[in-house]
Amino acid sequence: MWLPLLICLGAIALLVGPIMLMQPTRSQRRLAQLREAAMAAGLRVHLQAPPAGAKIASGAALVAAYCLPWKESGMAKSVWQLVKKGFAHELHAAAEWDWSEAPAQFDWSAFRPCLEQVPAKVFAIASGPQGLCCYWTEQGDREDVQLIAAWLEASAKVLRRAGKRRPEVSQS
Repeated sequence: MWLPLLICLGAIALLVGPIMLMQPTRSQRRLAQLREAAMAAGLRVHLQAPPAGAKIASGAALVAAYCLPWKESGMAKSVWQLVKKGFAHELHAAAEWDWSEAPAQFDWSAFRPCLEQVPAKVFAIASGPQGLCCYWTEQGDREDVQLIAAWLEASAKVLRRAGKRRPEVSQS
């Protein structure tokens, strides 16, 4: 009498178990929500190797880059990366920010104030064909995504204005 009942319960467990394992975990759902918020704000999310010199506590091989695509094709030609170091030093580009990849031409004087406003969870900033990007470990919430999106918008405006002025090269 108990044997058929145990067989039926075992069969149900064999069917339901794999289905339950295919469900996303809480952290996977949280990342999906962050990335959906980024896309709703007009950002693109890329998983990339961290920039050279970036110190990441998790030691992850890939990190998220939240990028605001360029609206003007000329901006895609400026390729550079800034990495937040753990300390401020006069040899750095600005306080604790230092070049990982320096630009060929860059209006440093116009962009320097933007670095004072970078959201705290961002550990690197890059510009390239994909747009203006902030690298972070996605250890945050939707509010952090909104801060990053707002900073990217404001900084992209500064860079567009600086690009139209065609200043002298300055990397100090």
